[in-house]
Amino acid sequence: MVLLSACSGGGSDTSRQQPQLAADVAGVPAPGIAPGEPPPTPGPAPSPNGTPSDDDIGGLYWWLLGRAPSATDLLFWKASNLGLDDIAFQLKKSHELVDLHGWSSIGQNTRTRIYVDASATGERPDGSEANPYRTLAAAARAVKGPSTTIFVKPGVYEGGLRTTTDGADTVAGGYDGRIYWVSTMRWGAKIVPAPASTNEADNSTGWTNTGNYVHIVGFEVDGSSSASATRDNWRQGIYTSGSHSVVRENYVHDIARWYSCSSGSGGAGINIDAYDNGGLSDAVGNWVRDIGRDAAGCNRFQGIYVSSSGSVVNNVVYRAYRGAAIHLYHEANAVKVINNTVAASYVGIVVGTGAYRGPKVEHKDTLVYNNIAYDNYIGIEEYVGSGGIMGVNYYRNNLLAQNTRDWGPMRNTDTGTLTADPAFVRYEKAMLLPNFHLASHSAAIDSGTTSNALANDFDGRMRDPSNGSCIGAYEAPQ
Repeated sequence: MVLLSACSGGGSDTSRQQPQLAADVAGVPAPGIAPGEPPPTPGPAPSPNGTPSDDDIGGLYWWLLGRAPSATDLLFWKASNLGLDDIAFQLKKSHELVDLHGWSSIGQNTRTRIYVDASATGERPDGSEANPYRTLAAAARAVKGPSTTIFVKPGVYEGGLRTTTDGADTVAGGYDGRIYWVSTMRWGAKIVPAPASTNEADNSTGWTNTGNYVHIVGFEVDGSSSASATRDNWRQGIYTSGSHSVVRENYVHDIARWYSCSSGSGGAGINIDAYDNGGLSDAVGNWVRDIGRDAAGCNRFQGIYVSSSGSVVNNVVYRAYRGAAIHLYHEANAVKVINNTVAASYVGIVVGTGAYRGPKVEHKDTLVYNNIAYDNYIGIEEYVGSGGIMGVNYYRNNLLAQNTRDWGPMRNTDTGTLTADPAFVRYEKAMLLPNFHLASHSAAIDSGTTSNALANDFDGRMRDPSNGSCIGAYEAPQ
């Protein structure tokens, strides 16, 4: 697996700045937008737990169960008058989720195991399987070193979590030395804002990790309750600045939706940062939606934000309202941006460069392959900020469609670009859960390059390289 790292206005340091990305910032046109040109008009934000449509329920079944709902299933859930979050909770409780992603093997070769269960009733939890901890914070305090797996059972957990312990590549005895935080059911462990704190700087992020060799796998990070005045208001979902970290297959949504856009602070659904000298970390197979809001000055909130080197692969990102779905900046270099589907954002993919910690930075050797950028204001662009140098980067076999502008300013050239309809199974900008699988007539099928593509797609299904990889996060028509 390829690796990466990043930097932004992330962590608790609010002094770092991200580039201007919105024409509504006073006197500063966004990259690729002429002065006086109108800003984009993204669709309305759905309610966090709105009345689900048949398509929303269908998307939920595909994510959690690997199949479409039956007609009886649809009738049952529509008659229940439950919101989508509640339907998801019931599905997680009552169905055995399809193990398309090798869930059962994650973290199995570590020396130490710790268990967490929000519903545990033991008076003196010790983290054993029989007597698990009730909170993520308690488990984090119990992690003493490398080669540890924390198994988190389905339930609701307070965020504001900080993990600082380093893992390692390997340890004595042939054990895997990494630290794995694993939701035992995909998106079954939900992290939500804690009750409002008086120290906002320490409680503006769902999960802050500064440890090296740490994997965060399969959680839902839900900032929607930030709308309540009694809850912390997150500007970031998952923030990691440790080296060799992996943020994998998480569902991150409704981040910075109610955060002040006038503070100058940035944020992201997933922020992979180089601030603590991190590097070589991955964002793989995550679903990220509804980041920031459609308001003046909210251009500093991105879907997935990266600096340094590594990879952003097989992710689905949509509705980063005034920011970018995938944004590389500051010390970004040699990043593999492969097989992502990005939509309904201000910019689909930004390959940027700008000095941050002193010396000038040359952004080079980044690969942008097999991505779908659909229904954004700008599909893909390069951006050079203060102190940045744009070197040679490579753009191959990307599909750009229904963007106001497919390309923003570019210093490098592209090859194999498609401008045809990707033919998603079901997509509307305002849908809570669009279905980004490819219909059988999609132009994205077998139109990508097999170079640097992972063996599996977002669903965990094998990619078929025999006729060329599909473009986007999904490999086969459903």
